[in-house]
Amino acid sequence: MNQDQKTTADEVIQEIKEKKLWDAKIVTEVVEMNDFYEAEEYNQGYFLNNPNLGYCHLIIEPKVTKFREKNFDRLKKIDLKL
Repeated sequence: MNQDQKTTADEVIQEIKEKKLWDAKIVTEVVEMNDFYEAEEYNQGYFLNNPNLGYCHLIIEPKVTKFREKNFDRLKKIDLKL
């Protein structure tokens, strides 16, 4: 994580608090990462590679759609083919 990433994360958390976008207390900490273990290859891009699986279609897709609707102006313009 570089300073720009930390600043952005802190700003987003502050905005969520100020606009009361979340009902519960924000407990997320932005800290340096110690160890990182990349997921297995078959889990990389799981949602994009398996959009018709029940879990992806019924659970993940509505959450992604809701997130995109609320944060459209913040998202990079990429084509996820949904």
